[in-house]
Amino acid sequence: MSYAYYDRLIAAFAADNGTLQRSSLTHSVIGMVQYFYYIYLTHADGIGPLPLWMHLFYLAHDTIWAYIMFQEAPKYDYHPYFTSMAKGLVVWSILEVYCIYRAIFYEREGLFSEHDTVKGKDDDDNNGKTKRHNKKPSKAMAYMHSFIVFFTFFCLVLTIIYMVGRESFPHWTLLTKILACTGAGGTWMQRGTRKGTRMSLALLSVVDAITCFWPYSRWVLVWPEVFDNPAYYLTGICCTLSSLFNVYVLTQLPKE
Repeated sequence: MSYAYYDRLIAAFAADNGTLQRSSLTHSVIGMVQYFYYIYLTHADGIGPLPLWMHLFYLAHDTIWAYIMFQEAPKYDYHPYFTSMAKGLVVWSILEVYCIYRAIFYEREGLFSEHDTVKGKDDDDNNGKTKRHNKKPSKAMAYMHSFIVFFTFFCLVLTIIYMVGRESFPHWTLLTKILACTGAGGTWMQRGTRKGTRMSLALLSVVDAITCFWPYSRWVLVWPEVFDNPAYYLTGICCTLSSLFNVYVLTQLPKE
């Protein structure tokens, strides 16, 4: 069954009284603010809020969909939604490349960390840490691992688009929003401090979750028969609760 997603999208914008435009603009603005926040934090704190794998996934997703949106735009007389979204995805992709660059060469978490220490039980003289050498892979192996992860994400996005169709962009945006709202919480807990994030960013993720899954979100307004259902709203509730939990996590962490 075809829902003619893009035809319906253009028709909805043509008949819009302003609600759809405001909703769509809200999602895009929040997404762009989040990325500039990421870049600000990597410079201000020396570390960003997201783990490297999330940046790799977003780069794979955004580059593919930027290409598709540029291809779809001529089919719909260069409708502003397609042209603006294509350009926006290019900007997001560039920001992702920069975030990945900072994560690998400056932030140096995980495989790229300069320190190879693990918790020790009886080594109080070393602040509870025991030096263990030669446990981490070489930098070359870390680079190769990151490239393989990126390429796997790239193939995953391509494969699902191939199976589901080029009109699956609305569905993919839900996944990216869920990751943006929930994916960083574990990293914040693992770090044990607020360094690399801010309470305002966590609260912005709560707003993002609510506006993405409430009855006035852009996709519900355009395709209510697809997105206006209990599963969609249940996902929104879970996503909102997860982002609220991340806010709580930050209240329990020291600033440094």
